[in-house]
Amino acid sequence: MARRSTCITKSSTTPTSWNNSAAAAPFSSKPLKKSLPIPVLVFSAHGVPPTVRQEAKDRSLRVIDATCPLVTKVHLEALKFAREKRTIILIGHKDHQEIVGTSGEAPDRTLVVDSIAAVDALHVEDPDKLAFLTQTTLSLYDTQEIVARLRQRFPKIIGPASDDICYARKTARKRWNKLPKTWTSSSSLARRTAPTPTVWWNSPSA
Repeated sequence: MARRSTCITKSSTTPTSWNNSAAAAPFSSKPLKKSLPIPVLVFSAHGVPPTVRQEAKDRSLRVIDATCPLVTKVHLEALKFAREKRTIILIGHKDHQEIVGTSGEAPDRTLVVDSIAAVDALHVEDPDKLAFLTQTTLSLYDTQEIVARLRQRFPKIIGPASDDICYARKTARKRWNKLPKTWTSSSSLARRTAPTPTVWWNSPSA
């Protein structure tokens, strides 16, 4: 029997919320039910929150975990900081799947910021018990000013033991900076419109 794979990008931790309208079309008229045949579930490199892992376990799904090791490292750091009763300042875009996954490790202790203005607007219970983490797909250029402002506002804030920026992202940024300026507009457009698959559902065709 032929098999088909459908790539669906999730926008939240609930399995019925999608932001890829074409891929979601087969499910648009009804919730995703346990009776729907989904034998294989693949977690993308961006990672998923614990609630998704638990749901996959509850449904007895076969799981292929393709989470990037660097993203896993950030998840473990979030758990460590949460055990230390620290408030975690997570630098990134709140709707990005990686941020959804990381913040899901300690949702009650995580605040997401994406700009210096957001840092200035922060209100925390204990400024002496803070830690920060970064979205791995951001560049050092995207995060260094935000980190500097965090350290300025909260001198006792701590960060990860090592850099959490994706190595491929660093390399891409270096190459980007070497591109002729006349190329940057079209390249930027391509980067913004490129799809970012999050979950692959592999199910038998009817």
